[in-house]
Amino acid sequence: MRISDSLLPELDQESRNTRRALERVPEHLLEWKPHPKSMSLGHLASHLVEIPFWALSTLKSSSFDVAPPGAPPYTTP
Repeated sequence: MRISDSLLPELDQESRNTRRALERVPEHLLEWKPHPKSMSLGHLASHLVEIPFWALSTLKSSSFDVAPPGAPPYTTP
């Protein structure tokens, strides 16, 4: 079995769940923050929208490093 055979159905299910969650974000609360240091609800929602793009770029790359450009590569503690 190819890995895509197991990943694609899971991605479809997660996409449906994410879409349902995003549809429930009230537009008038996009700027709401639970704490002044927290990200807004709209910013958090945008992170959910970006997940498939991160997954795609990760799968297309031969390596993936979350360190900022110019910083030393991330190493597992």
